[in-house]
Amino acid sequence: MNKDQITQLLEDRNNKIILIHGAWGVGKSYFWNTLPKDAVSTERPIVNVSLFGLKSIDELKNKIIIASQASIIGTTTKSIGLFSRFKIPTTGIELGNILSIISDLQFISIKKKIICFDDVERANPSLSLAEVLGLANFLVEKMDCQIVLILNQDQLKEKGVLDLYRERTIDLEIEFKPTFEANYMIAFGESYTYHNTVYSLLHSLSLINIRILSKIKKNIAAFEPYFNTTEEKVSNEFIKHIILISWAFYNAEHSVPIHFLRNLTPYTLARYIKKGDLPFPSLEMTSSNIESAEKKQDTTYARRLQELQYL
Repeated sequence: MNKDQITQLLEDRNNKIILIHGAWGVGKSYFWNTLPKDAVSTERPIVNVSLFGLKSIDELKNKIIIASQASIIGTTTKSIGLFSRFKIPTTGIELGNILSIISDLQFISIKKKIICFDDVERANPSLSLAEVLGLANFLVEKMDCQIVLILNQDQLKEKGVLDLYRERTIDLEIEFKPTFEANYMIAFGESYTYHNTVYSLLHSLSLINIRILSKIKKNIAAFEPYFNTTEEKVSNEFIKHIILISWAFYNAEHSVPIHFLRNLTPYTLARYIKKGDLPFPSLEMTSSNIESAEKKQDTTYARRLQELQYL
């Protein structure tokens, strides 16, 4: 999916609540946040709200107000005018209650916006998914808004609630699953110095998690000053170990045993794959890659690692 496609979907007002889901770190938020605020229309701006750590529906409502660039100070005069018009008695009302009323009035003023609820699965357990969906429905029906929900279903604690309300609430559901090439370009760019070394190995790992890709790039950069005084073959071997160790460390989906890393060389990696007894299921390599790896049985760097007790 590209930006033009998502814009077209938002232009269809029948898509009142859109659900975008995908695995952790694949770039759901990154993709959405690269959309211009006026991607659809200047009259229907995009408002982004993260639910990370939010404990109540009131906190979510306040975040929407802030994200919509509303402020209590800026609307105090209008709110006082409303108090006067409706003769709301302010005497004896605590400051907290007044601010709560002002906040509610500000919230009611939010209309005709495209509001994105991001990190839905990362909300505090005290904020239920049913409440979030209820607020989304209110914003659609009463405020003429469109809602976009971004979440990772695998980490959603209330999957049953989502299944219960899915058909009656969600108008359009999109699985965000970018290609390796797309996310590699986001993390490493077009002219990465060590492209020839890292690309094929990362591709064989089927690694599309932008966060892990970015961490791998950062870890390689930490050792880059030493590459100028090292033979290219050794540097390339070192980079491969950085990639595999980083991947094993940051990847929560698979448990990689330490003995696998201790004995890791291009040859042993190929042997694991060929025998089909990998400790993780997602790693794939072609037969040509395996044959190439078996021919390169130079384990000099691996032996040096063991001598230094690096692992």
